Amino acid sequence: MTSTITFKTNSVRTISSPSQEGVTTYFVFANFRDVPEKLPLDVNPRKPKMNTAVAKALINAVRSPETDFDINNRGIVIVAKKFKFNTTDGTVTLDLGNDPQNYGILDGGHTYTAIIEGRKDLSEDIDKFVKLEIIVGDDLTVSRIADARNTSASVSDIALYELDDKFNFIKETIQGEPYANDIAVKDNSKKTSTNHRVVKIVIQL
Repeated sequence: MTSTITFKTNSVRTISSPSQEGVTTYFVFANFRDVPEKLPLDVNPRKPKMNTAVAKALINAVRSPETDFDINNRGIVIVAKKFKFNTTDGTVTLDLGNDPQNYGILDGGHTYTAIIEGRKDLSEDIDKFVKLEIIVGDDLTVSRIADARNTSASVSDIALYELDDKFNFIKETIQGEPYANDIAVKDNSKKTSTNHRVVKIVIQL
């Protein structure tokens, strides 16, 4: 496995940690076509599973002609041993060491895999970008960072479909009914009234 990887970037911003001396975070925006292949994913506690609805939506977002991916997507978090930016040619060189258990993609494995698998289908006249958050520090506790970055509760597919108005056909069907305005899908919602009707909808994903 190659420990040093060089790739072209669009922009780089540097922030030093105010709480831990020697830890620096580099925010990099890279064109999909410049994202390097074979970045190690071993340090990520979640192995990318690309047959889920959310993963398929990510691949579709990569292939889509819309160019706001870097705004809508959280990006990819990478832990590196060293970071070097060449201002002459706009390239970044990452030293990922020889230990894939401590260096590599810590979070955003699904996004990374979707880009690698889907960018070949992107039209050549469209440029799309992804945010890379690269953390460098000699005394980083990688497991602690991984736990913090990967314990957020995921939003269900159904709730995401509701936000995307995929259930409007149901709302249109019951329009005029007294309970029409009470139909919605939201994760972790609590019952606010004892008079609510219970509507059971079975959806094949």
